[in-house]
Amino acid sequence: MQANETGSKLIRASVPANWKIGDKSGRSGKGATNDIAILRPRFGGPIFLTIYTNDPAASSEEREKLVADAAKAALDALSK
Repeated sequence: MQANETGSKLIRASVPANWKIGDKSGRSGKGATNDIAILRPRFGGPIFLTIYTNDPAASSEEREKLVADAAKAALDALSK
């Protein structure tokens, strides 16, 4: 999961470069885009993050950005 390349624009896009991450992404032909990840910050325990979106009207790029933005919001909230 750490070598996964299909999730590079999803949760991975919002994780600090010095963290370890393993993720499994998924997509459907009906507008769903999702990613599940185990994040390992330099300090502290692992963080498990799952994001599922469904927007059939959005482009693939828009759905990827939606997942990345949701990941950033979640990580920002956890860092407060």
